[in-house]
Amino acid sequence: MLSLGRKYGESIIITASNGERIKVVVRPPRSGGTNATLCVDAPPSVAINREEIQTTIDRGAKA
Repeated sequence: MLSLGRKYGESIIITASNGERIKVVVRPPRSGGTNATLCVDAPPSVAINREEIQTTIDRGAKA
């Protein structure tokens, strides 16, 4: 696992083997919040899910 430190407003770019790019931007917490927000910009062909949602999807596919 790669761990990257990023400040609010900074981003990382993930490039898939087919050349598609996914951009992840770190946004500050909403007013009164404690969790930073990750904004993801990806092609429509890329599914983006929280881990717990993807786990549910994967379990359903195995049934």
